[in-house]
Amino acid sequence: MRPGDNFFDIGGHSVLATLLARQIRRAFDVTVPMRAIFEAGTLAELARTVALARASGA
Repeated sequence: MRPGDNFFDIGGHSVLATLLARQIRRAFDVTVPMRAIFEAGTLAELARTVALARASGA
């Protein structure tokens, strides 16, 4: 996987997105809505979403 890869183009689907959201919550102690995973165009964009959530204390 590369930061510019689209999660769904590389085999991601709704079940994996659910697992990903749970892993993000465990690893970074933030809640990222499922919608954010679906709307992020790339893994890099999702990483920015996680970083913003951490910075805002979400």
